[in-house]
Amino acid sequence: MRILVSRYVSAFRGGALLVALALAAPLQALQGTVRDAASGAAVEGAYVTAGTASVTTAGDGAFEFDAAGDSVTVSHVGYLAQRLPVGDERLQVWLVPAVIPAGEIVVSGLRDAALREAAVSATVFDQRRLGAADNHHFQDLAAGIPNLNWAGSTSRPRYFQIRGVGERSQYAGEGAPNYSVGFLMDDVDLSGLGSAGVLFDVDQLEVFKGSQSTVFGPNSMAGQINVRSADPDEEFGGPVQLTVGSDALQRLSGAVNVPLAESLSARVGMLSARSNGFRENRFLDIEDSNRRRENLWRAKLLYADGAGLRVKGTLFFANLDNGFDAWALDNNEELVTYSDRPGQDKQETLGGSIRAELPLSGLGKLVSITSYSHTDQTYSYDGDWGNDSSYDAFDETDRERTTVAQELRLLNDDVAGGSAAAGLFYKDLEEKDRRNGYLFERSG
Repeated sequence: MRILVSRYVSAFRGGALLVALALAAPLQALQGTVRDAASGAAVEGAYVTAGTASVTTAGDGAFEFDAAGDSVTVSHVGYLAQRLPVGDERLQVWLVPAVIPAGEIVVSGLRDAALREAAVSATVFDQRRLGAADNHHFQDLAAGIPNLNWAGSTSRPRYFQIRGVGERSQYAGEGAPNYSVGFLMDDVDLSGLGSAGVLFDVDQLEVFKGSQSTVFGPNSMAGQINVRSADPDEEFGGPVQLTVGSDALQRLSGAVNVPLAESLSARVGMLSARSNGFRENRFLDIEDSNRRRENLWRAKLLYADGAGLRVKGTLFFANLDNGFDAWALDNNEELVTYSDRPGQDKQETLGGSIRAELPLSGLGKLVSITSYSHTDQTYSYDGDWGNDSSYDAFDETDRERTTVAQELRLLNDDVAGGSAAAGLFYKDLEEKDRRNGYLFERSG
């Protein structure tokens, strides 16, 4: 048996320097094997430590080293750590797999269902993933979503493509609104108006890939983007966040839950964000020609009783007053523009929805979804990208859209061992477009 002698020096106190010798625990050879308690397979790379000595297991789960102390600890990612007494015999360690608890992700559809059971390809961002980074707008996430692209000719993503199918613009002469990728926010159809996709107080974001027309209506031939904000709960309080940064970035947001009665609660919130937009217009000598001024107000009311009746009302107003000055003859490599008439990308949307779920004895559940939205939008840009006084090309589109939709669903999960759904869908969309530009003097 070997005795380890260690020498240490204590802290200097009161002018006295204390030097001491300490006898450590004896070293002894440790051998053993680490295996998975569920499958019996060898665990490679397990971390085995005793005292100040440590080693990792080989491919067959075996380990051998000289260690001090009367116990050994074995750990590995995905397993519960174990601490065992040291004896004279070879150690046999059985690691128990660790199950990390996580909330079940439920996605939308004709009926809400667990993501693992949904027969659809989808990318889902829950509240934890949305809060893991500074995700202010859907644009901040779009680049990381497989099979999703968006047209970059607006200040914020508005036109989307999934698996190559979708829209790139909606200029005069391209016909009536007809979107292959739908955009839904709190049950309100904002297809082609995705600039309002601010992620303030959002509980879950879902991107469905592939035809969803039978679920979300005719705007979802190629897929659907569904934004669901946080519902009211019974606890009073809520988050408040202040963000500042370069390029004159300022962002203030807050939401609060207000319990009103035993079965009734409300949630209200607001966001105000602004920045200069990372562009410098050298001709006009300004730094905010491509600015962002984005505001959102939302109020929700939720009634849920013990009999299963659930009624949720949502009202929101999105006001985006963004500049649009992003093009230059040198391809904007230095984020510098020279236009004499910077454009705008403004959108004001008032939207609301009422979703009611009523259990029907023996028949399943009746779901009613009523939604309304009204949008005023202005999109303009300097068509010549420059400031030549002999040639002036400026293009502007003013758009006004009103949408009313009503949906009824009858859902039954106990039909011949399966489930069934039936329903009615009605939608009325009225849009007026006024175009003034060098290609179209005015059209509507």
